[in-house]
Amino acid sequence: MKFLRVAISILIGAIGVHTAYGQDWQPFTAAELASERTVDKSADAEALFWDIHIEQSESKTVLSHYIRIKIFTDRGVESQGRVDLPYGGRNSIKDIAARTIQPDGTVIALKPDAIFERTIVKVKKVKVQAKSFALPSVKPGVLMDYRWTEVFQDVDPFHLPLPVQRDIPVQLVRFTIKPLPTIPWPLKIAAFNVDSDLDLLHTDKRGNQSGTVKSVPAFKEEPGMPPESAVRAWLLIYYDYLDFWQDYNRYRYESVKSRMKITDDIRQEAASQVSKASTPEEKLRRLYEFCRSEIRRIDDDADEDPVQRAADLAKENKTPSDTLKRKAGTGWDIDFLFAALASAAGFDARYSVLSDRGRFFFNPRYPTPHMLVSYNIAVRLNDQWRFFDPAGRYL
Repeated sequence: MKFLRVAISILIGAIGVHTAYGQDWQPFTAAELASERTVDKSADAEALFWDIHIEQSESKTVLSHYIRIKIFTDRGVESQGRVDLPYGGRNSIKDIAARTIQPDGTVIALKPDAIFERTIVKVKKVKVQAKSFALPSVKPGVLMDYRWTEVFQDVDPFHLPLPVQRDIPVQLVRFTIKPLPTIPWPLKIAAFNVDSDLDLLHTDKRGNQSGTVKSVPAFKEEPGMPPESAVRAWLLIYYDYLDFWQDYNRYRYESVKSRMKITDDIRQEAASQVSKASTPEEKLRRLYEFCRSEIRRIDDDADEDPVQRAADLAKENKTPSDTLKRKAGTGWDIDFLFAALASAAGFDARYSVLSDRGRFFFNPRYPTPHMLVSYNIAVRLNDQWRFFDPAGRYL
């Protein structure tokens, strides 16, 4: 009789709760309720599946998530019973719904008023918020379902990093992608730090593309480990075309060309600064020190006068000549003034984008600029490139 009651509860849960609080739910089975650990035999909780649907446009990228987790121990209850979904900037989290499925098949839905918003990081200009909730009646043996939608306004739709590893093992990651319309280049996926079984890019009748990653172990942070992107499993979803790096170089050059413009006053200042230097190294040192000591940085967070700082930032420098005349500028302005002065003094000076090895290990085989998160001014000296950042205040 107990089995019959459980079977009836499962049937009701699978059929009658599809639209709890306006959300569609995937059916659950007796096998899932009785399931054991498969990826890690010592896991406190394990995700049975994690579904991710991606829709892209040139203005935003939308990721819809659905995850089902089996709880095995009290530690699993403690670590997974409360959920934080972080976001920041112009991005947002919406369409949250959750439910707990008891071992007897009873379904307890999360009420909408149990979802709240809180700030988890607020440091100067950085503010990270989270939508948070605690699932009801979580205990060992339950299944936890929850779903949410992430809307990213400030991401490159042509190069999308997709994490596929969590703090608990995941038996199956399934993802589908609705590609950008009218894009002629093929959609491709590169896997990073994925030792699991991969099955990538199948196209359905609607043109959506899908794939799976199986048996993903839990991600565990360790002291002194390499950057997370070098050890955590993730996928890079990108549109491939042969001349990407050449086109990207041209785009970056055009975007900063006016910032390195050489005018008569730049030539005069460069000549004045290097007039007493006898070697190329000394010339560059004098130009570098001039930019560091004589040009006031107006966007330095260490500025003690916020009123003056706001007034300074209200006026924008558009060329190195503007920065030189004001004797003030942002870090960006100061670096490009140095580049213009170095060029005027006869050096080959260029804007260079760099990978921050604290965040990414750059791999030129994959055509994506998102690993290039920093920049310097590169100057050719004695047949070698030297890199300069005169705006840096903490060297």
